[in-house]
Amino acid sequence: MPWYIERKARLLDHIWSHAQALLACGIPPVLELGLVQRQSREDFYVRAHDGRVELALYLLTASREVRRERVMRRNVEKGPTFSMVVPAPFFEMASDVWEEPDEIEIAEHRIERISTED
Repeated sequence: MPWYIERKARLLDHIWSHAQALLACGIPPVLELGLVQRQSREDFYVRAHDGRVELALYLLTASREVRRERVMRRNVEKGPTFSMVVPAPFFEMASDVWEEPDEIEIAEHRIERISTED
């Protein structure tokens, strides 16, 4: 999906620009970027380092079953934060490409794990 990769890169650049503007005003931004593959996270770590931005990273965890149930429920309930239906095959594909940070990445970038199972 080349169009998706290009779109995602443009969006990350746009988000980064806004985050930099907030930092310049003394406001620490909170970002949820969906960096599901290690290389995309590494690219972001380099960008932050080069921009002299100190990151606070959190890894929110839940089992695949819990996440699937939440997504399918959100598809039906369409609550205030709902933006689009996530088809089951898309959820499965996204889950399959997820590359969880290993212990080295977690230690190196001081990533805090937070369980969201409950």
